Amino acid sequence: MDKEAREHLAKELEAGNVRFLKSEDSFEFGCTACGGCCFGLTVLLNPMDVYMMSRSKMARNTYRVRWTHDLLTAGLVHLNRGPESRFPIATIEFRPTGKRGTDRCPFLIPKCPDRHDLSLLNGLDIGGVRRYTSNGVHFVCGLHEEGLKPAICRLSPLGRTYELTEDKKELNPRYIWYPATGACPGVRNKKPWTLEQYLRESRLDVVSRYSQWWYGLTRSRQEEVKAMDEETCIKFGLILYDLDFIFMGVSGLEEKAMEAALAAGDVPSRKLDEGAYFEALKSMVDSFFAALDKRERKEP
Repeated sequence: MDKEAREHLAKELEAGNVRFLKSEDSFEFGCTACGGCCFGLTVLLNPMDVYMMSRSKMARNTYRVRWTHDLLTAGLVHLNRGPESRFPIATIEFRPTGKRGTDRCPFLIPKCPDRHDLSLLNGLDIGGVRRYTSNGVHFVCGLHEEGLKPAICRLSPLGRTYELTEDKKELNPRYIWYPATGACPGVRNKKPWTLEQYLRESRLDVVSRYSQWWYGLTRSRQEEVKAMDEETCIKFGLILYDLDFIFMGVSGLEEKAMEAALAAGDVPSRKLDEGAYFEALKSMVDSFFAALDKRERKEP
């Protein structure tokens, strides 16, 4: 959460427009599949979101993604350096829907009873999406049914922040219900949820540990990352979001190594399941900072 978002949240809390939820607290929401939240936004990804996207059938069949590196070269994921944190930041690369349209998520699919027609997306703005929805054409996430969509998308329409425990040793997530989330028609539906039910249904109770680890890393390593030169930060970014590439080496022969690894079934994002990949990622990040600390101690 950037400075502007934190300030906005503080104002909304003070005004009583936002409330924090406990596990037994309830709210009402029912997604209408209007697709409105898949247009004109910035979707931040944690490293495990990228791993999951690389495994999706839509990424493979529509965009020919075979490993994490293909998400970058296919223009599905964009890396840059955060303006405040200076951390390597990954976002979904939204795509224009036409000269007058609104950028949309590349994993958004129009869904009709008898077809998936991507031409329906040409030139659409949010109003156009709503008109199509009212005519029986819904827009769905191509990652949703596989359970591979990013954590921030699973969380919608809730918000989330973190707070330190009293001993300041752990971070606990706090979930936010913000019913004034604009024009989302789902907040007007009367489907009841408890927070516990919603987290379980969206699998956030499982994948939130990835977001929590990521948030903790950005806090604990912030000053070190701010001091990194661009070359070091790029390598750190590759470890976070392109671990396959790191395991293939950086000798200029990655594509050949990739083909051999594919043939042998030895690509990390394919070979390792979710838990094993997460452990490999954490181990690689720890090794990276250990080497960085050792190098800095040796420098005069």
